[in-house]
Amino acid sequence: MMDAKDATKEILTTIANPDEEKSQEMTVASTALPTRQVESHDRSKARITVVMAALCLSAFLTVLDFGAGGGGLIILVNICISDLFSARNRAAYFGLIAIVWAVAGAIGPLLGGLFTQLLSWRWCFYINYLKVPETPLVAGLKAIDWLGSITITGATLMILLSLEFGGVIFPWTSPKVICVITFGLVTGALFFLNEAKLARYPIMPLRLFKRRSNIAALLTYISGSYYLPLYFHAVHGASPVLSGVYLLPYAVVLSLTSACTGIFICKTGRYLEPIWFGTILTTLGFGLFIDLDVSTTLVKIALFQIVAGLGVGPNFQAPLIALQTLVSAKDNASGTSAFIFTRNLASSISVVLGGVVFQNCMELRSAQLSEELGPVIAAQLSGGHAASNAMVVQSLELAQRDVARMAFSESLRMLWVLYASVAMVGMVASGFIGRQTLCKEHEEPMTGLENEEAKRKGFRE
Repeated sequence: MMDAKDATKEILTTIANPDEEKSQEMTVASTALPTRQVESHDRSKARITVVMAALCLSAFLTVLDFGAGGGGLIILVNICISDLFSARNRAAYFGLIAIVWAVAGAIGPLLGGLFTQLLSWRWCFYINYLKVPETPLVAGLKAIDWLGSITITGATLMILLSLEFGGVIFPWTSPKVICVITFGLVTGALFFLNEAKLARYPIMPLRLFKRRSNIAALLTYISGSYYLPLYFHAVHGASPVLSGVYLLPYAVVLSLTSACTGIFICKTGRYLEPIWFGTILTTLGFGLFIDLDVSTTLVKIALFQIVAGLGVGPNFQAPLIALQTLVSAKDNASGTSAFIFTRNLASSISVVLGGVVFQNCMELRSAQLSEELGPVIAAQLSGGHAASNAMVVQSLELAQRDVARMAFSESLRMLWVLYASVAMVGMVASGFIGRQTLCKEHEEPMTGLENEEAKRKGFRE
């Protein structure tokens, strides 16, 4: 007979595996795309593939209530921990999962660089192939919020794709961009209408957003480290492997801080202080990134990353603890799903909007680059081609290389301004989160359609 401690270890080991795989998948290609191994005609397609994967992951986080595909893996890990442990004790386990996520995310760029230099960049995607047994159809398909799943998926993809294509592939005034944004907003409105009036078992109950504290808890996470490898590669001439190594201070500090935050919450029952501490340091950390330029030393870069990691780490799971404390036990799974969806949507938006800002800044410098580097090289380093052609910088003569490095540095600076501004919004939002006592008693969740129906009737009464 397995004792409780061994059972806990086995459960955590099992549910940590999918979290590790999804985190690594999101960063493994960041050091592989701007390399010579990726054929020139494939670089832009490869980048779009990575962006599409992130968008689809966010879109499928709310499908079928608990997510589908990769989105389901992320949500179910958090739901399992929420269902198995009390509100106070689960903080420590969330911290352990956060370590797995952060370490896997840090190893991703390093693995991407190793695969690219030693094997092929395609191995970044081969390792994601998992053979899983087929699951037969089960009773309960009628209970799925199909309309909600379709509308939230469509709205998310249309809005994010319009941001990705606007100003880069098509002008912002293009009918295609305007139509996609408009249809995305309309579809989003239909989703909220369905959740409020039509859905029998809504995938995102709107009652979650009736309290100001709940909304604030959903606004305190930001992810902005995706473009650091681009800075290392284009501005400092680092190889794909070295770019991954340079990112380690951020990832290591983030993971350790996440673990310490979980232990702190578990021991003290206080979750607001880590959230406040994290949002303040996140704003400061990304604000320090604005100072990164062509002459910034590696020591200074590492210190900036440590500050940012100290800020992002506490808010990796602490806002989820806050949200789960503020909602009823019946809404724990839905609240967790909404939180993970919002967090991953924020990550996707940060990548997309960051790319939009960077690409448009490089496009604004195209005339200057054409004058100093020539039209051929300028075309490679302008707009949507800039990030995927970062390796061109190192092949230029010294004088031309300095011009290109300066263009990348100045364009990335505006990206850090965006991230620091968003972090400040999260800092302000954290002040509106209410304080609740974290209980040590665990209430076992009731699952199944009968319990879902009873829960639905209970909320209506």
